[in-house]
Amino acid sequence: MTASPSPSPAAPRTGLWTLLALAAPIALSQLFQIANAIIDTVMAGHLGTLSLAAVSAGISLWVPVMTVMVGFLYLLTPTVGRLIGAGKPDEIGPALAVGLITGLSWGGLGALALWFGSETLFTLIGVSPEIIPEAVAYIHYVALGFPGFGLFLALRFLIEGFGMPRLITAVTILCAVVKGILTYGFLFGGPAFSALGLPVLGAVGCGLSTALVLWLYGGSVLVISLAHPRLRPVWRSLLARPAVSLGAVWRFCITGLPIALNLLSDYVVMAVVALAIATIGPVAISAHQISYTTLNVLLMIPIGIGMGGAVLVAQASGAGDRAQTIRWISLCLSVCTVLPLGLSALILLYPHQIAGLSSTDPAVVSGSVELLKIIGLLLTLDALVITTAFLLRGLGDHRGPFLITVFAHWGVSLPSGWLLGSSSIFGGAMGAAGWWWGLLLGLSVALVASLLRLWGIQGKRTPDIAPATSESLS
Repeated sequence: MTASPSPSPAAPRTGLWTLLALAAPIALSQLFQIANAIIDTVMAGHLGTLSLAAVSAGISLWVPVMTVMVGFLYLLTPTVGRLIGAGKPDEIGPALAVGLITGLSWGGLGALALWFGSETLFTLIGVSPEIIPEAVAYIHYVALGFPGFGLFLALRFLIEGFGMPRLITAVTILCAVVKGILTYGFLFGGPAFSALGLPVLGAVGCGLSTALVLWLYGGSVLVISLAHPRLRPVWRSLLARPAVSLGAVWRFCITGLPIALNLLSDYVVMAVVALAIATIGPVAISAHQISYTTLNVLLMIPIGIGMGGAVLVAQASGAGDRAQTIRWISLCLSVCTVLPLGLSALILLYPHQIAGLSSTDPAVVSGSVELLKIIGLLLTLDALVITTAFLLRGLGDHRGPFLITVFAHWGVSLPSGWLLGSSSIFGGAMGAAGWWWGLLLGLSVALVASLLRLWGIQGKRTPDIAPATSESLS
């Protein structure tokens, strides 16, 4: 097997289209991957308020556990990219072995934690007693699928490290369709389900369909990786060196820990903001949820660009090509400045129309418009922070983005959000808008710090930036 050549920097158009060819499928994959939670929420809502509350409570537990798993396994993508760039494809197999063990292990641990800890946690945080039994049953089913999702993550990040994200997009689309069909059947039945003797389970069926689809994720990418001609040699090199030390798995987890904590911190910060806004009243939290959902959807684009750029930067830095590394960094930052500015303009021009897609309540729409205008201002900042973090990871810097965002969120965003949104120190609480202005201030700090760190790291010699990490994984 020969190393895949780094994309040619011959022309700016070529570089742009190479980046977009990676970024667009990744962005679509991210969108379809969150379909599990969205489908559960939408369909459970048709069963009644109690079922919707139970499913929503369950989602609030398993999503952060899954987020931590993503953080640990993402390390495979820049690792594979650097090994390809360094011309060491035979060392990808041992790295994959470590990733598979890590994914299946974390999937199993996450399943056990959810299975045995969900009821206690629901009680401790004060979930209404009438919700807990159904929420726990839902969580128990979802937990059964976590090892399958761990398998998926390891192979997904291997495939994306090879620069083939469209394969993952096809899998996520397939799984979203199957998820919708299974969830509808388990919730409401139907001729096909009745003919197969499958039961109607109500809201608990959301959990069973999620578990089955998580295993479909893992099984699909396993078949693809075994069949694809570029990936079969990886399995051969894995089987040629099947022994993996516990030390290698430990080092992999320690290296990926900052990424996992970074993603978890982002999730927790927004949960804290949501809880603070919820104390203001139902209109405020509804407006916040509409605005936050809008932001999340729009951020799929910079996430795709950042993850695609990280692959290209990892390959170029692994090859020792400092000039090409800098070109990819510059291109990614340029694209993630121009595109979000265009999206921001749409938000600022049509906030009422965007808010009206999710609510017909005039008070909620009015509150959403106020928050959407702030999002129009912070979208580009957020996009650049996300992209810069992925570029730093592509260069082998995993701690930097974690430390920067943790300080920005917990040291700037939350304190300033409280001062502006909930206190009267500056003449009167601004409510939900104050909390969002706090997020904007935190993102401003994070962007300056991230760009300074990226500037400092890319100024070094490329071999010092991102040495191939196979030695640490063997």
